[in-house]
Amino acid sequence: METRLKDYDILKYSALILGSDVLNHFHPSEKIHRSQDKEFFSKFTNLIVLEREGALIKEGVRDYVSQRWNMKIYPPKTPIAASVIRQNYREGKEVSHMMPCYVWDLIKPHANLFHTTFH
Repeated sequence: METRLKDYDILKYSALILGSDVLNHFHPSEKIHRSQDKEFFSKFTNLIVLEREGALIKEGVRDYVSQRWNMKIYPPKTPIAASVIRQNYREGKEVSHMMPCYVWDLIKPHANLFHTTFH
């Protein structure tokens, strides 16, 4: 099933969970180029950032982002990429052990989204 981000009702979610590698694209020097991306991210008031090993948050990004969103940053617990977690879930494999408990508790009610491909 393919879904475009603009077609999905994200307003019912209060937080966006993303990796620190994605967070770096929020810095003004990086510029989120596509207007639909800007619109998508602006709908959230809270960001949950999972720091990834090897993806240090660039200087100035924390300040820039924290002026626009409520942000909580969690240190890395696992080197597993979100794409691997989604793929394992689609294949019917258990994924809760692949992330911190608090993250799975947030994702579990919406895990059906793992079956959707976003463009």
